[in-house]
Amino acid sequence: MSTKPDNVSWLTEAEYESMPDWERALVWAASQVGVEEEPRGSNRGPQVEAYLASCGLEPGNPWCDAFVKWCLLKAVAEPDRLTGVTGSVRRTFEHAQRLGALRHRPLRGFLGGHLNPDGTGHIYFITGVNSDGTWQTIEGNTNTGGSREGYGVFRRRRSMTPSTFFVSVDALLNP
Repeated sequence: MSTKPDNVSWLTEAEYESMPDWERALVWAASQVGVEEEPRGSNRGPQVEAYLASCGLEPGNPWCDAFVKWCLLKAVAEPDRLTGVTGSVRRTFEHAQRLGALRHRPLRGFLGGHLNPDGTGHIYFITGVNSDGTWQTIEGNTNTGGSREGYGVFRRRRSMTPSTFFVSVDALLNP
């Protein structure tokens, strides 16, 4: 079993251990809000490089999917359950598609993202759904404007676009 982040004092270890994997991943994601690249715009820095290393990627690569994998690895006891999350949004999308983990609407604890025709994209954790149909997120490699090539981990608000997709983390981890 994984242990909770050191900077999460509001949650006991017993409470953390009783959570489903997706909720533990949200705890890890929330613990990273405020992490920034060093220097900004470099896709580098000690914590960003830890995210990238979780996927076997070199410093300087885009890291939104690596952030997702790092949080999921921290949350689950069996890292081999994450073989399809590789640091590539396109490959994670395709893996979710093969497993039947894609969903039609956002829910707390799902992954959300968008995939562009050129294969680039962005992926994030959904932390809540609003009554107006938008949703709250925690995202790596974004900024306050919502770029897919940002400089930090931020809380954001997103809405539907033609390229938006949703992934059930439970279905991704437990095919």
